[in-house]
Amino acid sequence: MDNTCSQKTKAVVETREDFHFPFAREGFFLIGIGLAGVACGLFLKFYGFAGVFLLFTLFSLYFFRDPRRCLKIGPEIIISPADGRIIEVGRIREDNFLKAEVNWVVIFMSPLNVHVNRAPVTGRVFGKEKSGRAYLVASRPEAARRNVQVSLAFRMENGRGVMIKQIVGAVARRIVCHPQVGDNLRQGERIGLIRFGSRVEIFLPDPVRIKVRPGDLVRGGETIIGEW
Repeated sequence: MDNTCSQKTKAVVETREDFHFPFAREGFFLIGIGLAGVACGLFLKFYGFAGVFLLFTLFSLYFFRDPRRCLKIGPEIIISPADGRIIEVGRIREDNFLKAEVNWVVIFMSPLNVHVNRAPVTGRVFGKEKSGRAYLVASRPEAARRNVQVSLAFRMENGRGVMIKQIVGAVARRIVCHPQVGDNLRQGERIGLIRFGSRVEIFLPDPVRIKVRPGDLVRGGETIIGEW
């Protein structure tokens, strides 16, 4: 069966993902705990206990949902690494991996958004670092410097360096970032997630044309946030 949604240009192709389990694997443990609690409560006839675990299970299923996407793929585009709302677009100096003044796009993810993160470009991971100690509200500007975060830098085939940061929020307490230095990632590939409300930043070198602005809603893997 043809899994192509449509072909927009020679450089950008929309491809529907193959079937996969509709929930992120990072949530299997919590979903399992919730189901076990429901089963125990019903078996022991502690219905209030079962009800609490049922609510916990439903919340976990909702939070860890991982819907199929019609991915936009192309060497000349950068796709959104996350679902959420654009809260800032600008220029910033990145001295950790890219070592240059770059374009900066910030995505705020509320607890209601899909929290699976994706690779914005195809490339090889050449840098990864965890830093920060705070748990400020993710939409606050100082969260970018002080909150617990993981930086992941990619080197594209054409030599361009692109970096993303996964940053926790006031409620989010854990970042999951699977790729390691040396891994090759495909554009749109799942790389991890953040629990439970959080912030993702992307750093793009020149020359690039940013296609989003503050207030825009974006979808991971589907929204084009920039073009080379």
